[in-house]
Amino acid sequence: MLGFDLTDEQRELKELAHKFAEQEIIPRAREYDEKEIFPVDVCEKAFAAGLMNFGVPKELGGPGLGVLDTSLIVEELNYGCAGISNAIGANDLATLPILIAGNDEQKRTYLGQLVKKLTFCAFAITEPGAGSDVAAMSTTYRREGDGYIINGTKHFISNGSRADWYVTFATSDKRLKHKGISCFVFPSSVPGITRNRMHGKLGQRAADTGEIFYEDVRVPASALVGREGEGFKYAMATFDHSRPEIGAIAIGIAQRALDECLKYSKQRNAFGQPIAN
Repeated sequence: MLGFDLTDEQRELKELAHKFAEQEIIPRAREYDEKEIFPVDVCEKAFAAGLMNFGVPKELGGPGLGVLDTSLIVEELNYGCAGISNAIGANDLATLPILIAGNDEQKRTYLGQLVKKLTFCAFAITEPGAGSDVAAMSTTYRREGDGYIINGTKHFISNGSRADWYVTFATSDKRLKHKGISCFVFPSSVPGITRNRMHGKLGQRAADTGEIFYEDVRVPASALVGREGEGFKYAMATFDHSRPEIGAIAIGIAQRALDECLKYSKQRNAFGQPIAN
């Protein structure tokens, strides 16, 4: 028989994440959102508690969690604050293309970093003129010698101004649309990269949302993730894995809103009784 009961381990994960949200996220959420404070201190505590980098395989020192387990944690963290939780969870989006198509060396080098110390990474695909329409991207790459040259701009990138390394998507020829896109991974310290944090957002103001500018950025051939021309496929596979977590984020926010409304309805009196009545 098909069942939907959580395992004991899954219940423990939910409880751990919920307790973390109550103790570490909620007390800071209002100030960090109003002042646009990136929550490094909270991320350090989340890292120490094992509440970051959920998909890093066990053989590399990570928890190796699947989509369901990750979604359960994400739901509870977002009960506290979507902006702070974005800072905690954005690494997972960047790890997915490496898990899907990266070679062993890329996995050891980049995913291995994530479990050694607090490290941030970013999934750089969105552009000013290409958000959901990935095939319309303008960031280009070309082969030159024993490497690649990347030029272009990425926009609305989670962890964009803080990431230690990027998974970046670029096209060899816009006319090829999805068939021209490739995926690359490289450190953010590579010459030719400039970046800045975007301010004045409507929501998730504690999260780092950045612009990244690539100007003749040279990366080695080893930066290519998977096969050339298959980046679109890797991006879509990444979304297949990560979109359930977006639903979990919404559920966590909705649960918090419901709980706050219920609490207020029992405290607020009108006509001689709580309005909950």
